Amino acid sequence: MLYTTMLLNGIIDYLILNKSRLVYNNLLLATYIKSVIIIPLYLLLFMPIYLLIGDNFMIAIIVMIISIFIVTDIGVRIIDTYKIKNQKVIAIILIAITYGIFGILTYYPLNNILFKVN
Repeated sequence: MLYTTMLLNGIIDYLILNKSRLVYNNLLLATYIKSVIIIPLYLLLFMPIYLLIGDNFMIAIIVMIISIFIVTDIGVRIIDTYKIKNQKVIAIILIAITYGIFGILTYYPLNNILFKVN
């Protein structure tokens, strides 16, 4: 859920940056990095709370919003850095590989608390 949402956010970023004619570098790579970083960041922030108080929808949403703000800041810093050669090709290959890994984890989940079904 978080991965695809951040990738779609990258499309919105692309449209906004092109419409405003701002100069940017590494947008696709920054989008991929944001999409990958948000998952462990969300789990790092959410799992201690989940283990203490259990499942709470409002806390999950608040932690998700905080995670989105943090990775958006990281993405802006990556976009503002120097231009990386072949970043579009690298990002597209990494996005495809990551979707493949997520597909494998969907059908063959690991045996730990993250993949536990109630």
